[in-house]
Amino acid sequence: APTATLTWTNTPVPTATWTNTPVPTATWTDTPVPTATWTNTPVPTATWTNTPVPTATWTDTPVPTATWTDTPMPTATPTATATNAWPEILSTPVTSVIQNQEYIYVITVVDSDGPMSPLGFDIITKPAWLNFDFGANSAKLYGTPLDIGSYPIEIQFYDGINRVSHKFEIAVLPAPIDGVIPSGAGDSNTEVSASNSVTETAPLPGTP
Repeated sequence: APTATLTWTNTPVPTATWTNTPVPTATWTDTPVPTATWTNTPVPTATWTNTPVPTATWTDTPVPTATWTDTPMPTATPTATATNAWPEILSTPVTSVIQNQEYIYVITVVDSDGPMSPLGFDIITKPAWLNFDFGANSAKLYGTPLDIGSYPIEIQFYDGINRVSHKFEIAVLPAPIDGVIPSGAGDSNTEVSASNSVTETAPLPGTP
């Protein structure tokens, strides 16, 4: 009778490998070595056209079993997959400054992956008077505002896979006149907010 064969329908064809050395083998403990034959005629193929789906049964009595000849018994272990850590902003933003006085905010940003995952940045929003310097695990915002108002800030830090966005506002308050802040000036700028959001994305083209 022709021999039945079974093939994978997956593309690409899946494969499995042992992590043991030497590679384990299995042998039958039955004598004679058992064989299996199809009860269907004709012999079925891997892409089943039969209804109902054909099955195979052992012709041996009792039904044969297989045991490992290796000592100790071999085991298969999964391969660990590394997880990329998110950049993390640890500092709290400075959200107000007096007009014509210097503003300074040192941003502390870290990535637990260390040197294997160097950080980059994108400046999304900042006023022209505000300068930005970036170094190892820290960045510095500084400058002297000339005009009162509320200035939105957004800077994104990324490690090539994950990206965190640092958003807040800077309220530039009017300089006191004879020790008194002008009435009504800057009232709408006294409430400011800060937030950090994270997204998983690739670096923008052309960024450092």
